Amino acid sequence: MAIYVKKCSIEFLELIPPIEETRGRKPIDILFPNLEIDIRKVIKDDICCDPKFKKEEVFVRLTGREIQNKLIETGDYTKENCPSISALKRFMRTIGIRLKKVKKTKPLNKIPETDAIFENVKDRKEACMNDSKSILISIDTKDRVAIGNFSRGGYNYNEIKANDHDFKNEFITPFGILDMKTGIPYFYNISSKVTAECIVEQIECFIKEEYINKSIIFNRLVLLSDNGPENSSRRTYYIYSLIALAKK
Repeated sequence: MAIYVKKCSIEFLELIPPIEETRGRKPIDILFPNLEIDIRKVIKDDICCDPKFKKEEVFVRLTGREIQNKLIETGDYTKENCPSISALKRFMRTIGIRLKKVKKTKPLNKIPETDAIFENVKDRKEACMNDSKSILISIDTKDRVAIGNFSRGGYNYNEIKANDHDFKNEFITPFGILDMKTGIPYFYNISSKVTAECIVEQIECFIKEEYINKSIIFNRLVLLSDNGPENSSRRTYYIYSLIALAKK
């Protein structure tokens, strides 16, 4: 089979417009040159970042339809002349914005007693700060940390060789006590599991070292805690251990 190619003059080829301008649908950023600026304006109050700061992307607590409606409300877009929801989602992914509700920043449901609870905590805290015979401390437990030469994603000027394999057999759990009156934090690294009994033992150790051994007179200990599983007011053994400590 023979193929014949007809030669065209150079003058004729110059009259033909570029192929990319005549075929297919134009990209959304060409159809709407100010779309990225407009999107960032309408979502500025709903942007949140990755809670663990592992990604540079930002997340928006809005749906595609909500963003489309916000663009129309600006007056620069109409229902007929506005990108579709699927086109908006694809375009936002290209500029580093994802439509996703981050659970870490999702606000908790507020109960009617919330304001009264925090007002009560504030009053008790102020009363203890003004009472010379009261100890006011805040306690908190952090997630356990593996012990060893592990690469933790940080940077160091000194060359440190990490283990080839991350066999994590040993852990410590940081437990902290903040003396609210002096502003001095105290840290305890616990190799075992942080139980209710363990928390009370650390509190007793703190009181002995910082108050009893220094002959500081007090008659009240007030704790500020996050009501976690081990220090909850419903944790019977935690309350029992605190009562035993008070009697001691």
